[in-house]
Amino acid sequence: MWLAQTVCAISLLAVSSRASVIVVSSSGGGQFTNLQAAVNSAASGDTLLVKAGSYSSFTIDAKALSVVADTGATVTVNGSVIVQNLAANQNVVLAGFIVTGATTTSMSDTPGVALYATANSGALRVDACQLTGATGYGDHFGNGADCCYPSNHASGWIGARLAQNSGGIGFVGCTIRGGRAANAYFGCECGTGAPGGDGLSLDGTRVALYDCTIVGGRGGDGGGQAADGGAGCRAQSSSIACGLFASGTSFSGGNGGDGTDILYAVGGDGGSGLYADQPALAQLLDCTTQGGAGGISCGAPNGHPGQATSGTSQPFVFTGTRLAFDAPTPVRENTDTPVSFTGQPGEHVYLYMADATGFQALAHWMGVLVTNKSAPHQAVYAIDMGTIPQTGVLNTVLNFTDVASARTLYLQAFSIDAQGNKKLGSFATTVVLDSAY
Repeated sequence: MWLAQTVCAISLLAVSSRASVIVVSSSGGGQFTNLQAAVNSAASGDTLLVKAGSYSSFTIDAKALSVVADTGATVTVNGSVIVQNLAANQNVVLAGFIVTGATTTSMSDTPGVALYATANSGALRVDACQLTGATGYGDHFGNGADCCYPSNHASGWIGARLAQNSGGIGFVGCTIRGGRAANAYFGCECGTGAPGGDGLSLDGTRVALYDCTIVGGRGGDGGGQAADGGAGCRAQSSSIACGLFASGTSFSGGNGGDGTDILYAVGGDGGSGLYADQPALAQLLDCTTQGGAGGISCGAPNGHPGQATSGTSQPFVFTGTRLAFDAPTPVRENTDTPVSFTGQPGEHVYLYMADATGFQALAHWMGVLVTNKSAPHQAVYAIDMGTIPQTGVLNTVLNFTDVASARTLYLQAFSIDAQGNKKLGSFATTVVLDSAY
């Protein structure tokens, strides 16, 4: 590692292999109109540049890819994005997508889950995405004689489900929401609602969350008994290698459903903001946690509000404030790229830059280090960016020069205070494209 003075122009060292850029456009004009076809055609290490449009579900299986929405493009995916079976040397980047799970009768994790990551030894980085679980199947309208008990997958789907990923998963600037449950509406005196979906579900996975919003889904209404809201985040595992670090992130439980009968119906309870059971661990820096509101009852007490945190594993809360870093992706070579650092006035900030990513929890740095060397001879650069002014925001410009085709860089802020204490800040996955794109 070496330190340099703050610079605007950053020359990228050549790499031995050259990745291709595949342009995907649902309206034509690219090599593919369908994301799954583009993924199937891509070689490991390629970049998929996705133009504005609406796309269907896709699966990345045992292949290293950077899949990014183009600058300023609104890219929606209707269905699930699945990332699975990555080897330790395979990384996937997803950036700029709006993904909403599809409501179906299926009882499986897909297609209702927006993001499903499983069995990955390699890293997954999710940057500036909105992930929303599907609404539960089938709002029901009964008449008293025909009680409406929601069937099929009536509960809301999970926003992002992460199961058995040893490589570590990082989210930055993302909003993750559980789906609303199906309702059993007015007139169903004996109807029962279904629970809302959890926003984020962890099992055997280590997760870093920077500057994210995590929200549980609303519970379903019920003529007799409404259902509970989903947890903002639920961490449960039989493995010790499960848990999360979160910085500048809010966790909110879903609201309970309402009791809708005119005589007697019980509202559902609000979901927990953050639920963790041992041995899962949670560490928080400058985060907020709040439970969902209890549902409205008729002829009975309203549902209970959810707890801010619950479960057998209480989170460890660091003292201090976050260091936030914001950088766009993708960017073009030889183009000024605005970046910002938000923190305490007087904090001196630096920027790590590397061509590989890792996952190293550093409690004494109050964060997770996600930059790494891709080979022993390659460096992790640390660039001196300056001191945060009294406004609390340091704005500056980077300019990446001369890239062949595409290059994925992993950036992460850190600071050093007057006493020499270090603090890790947010990360960014910046895909630098040749100006031809």
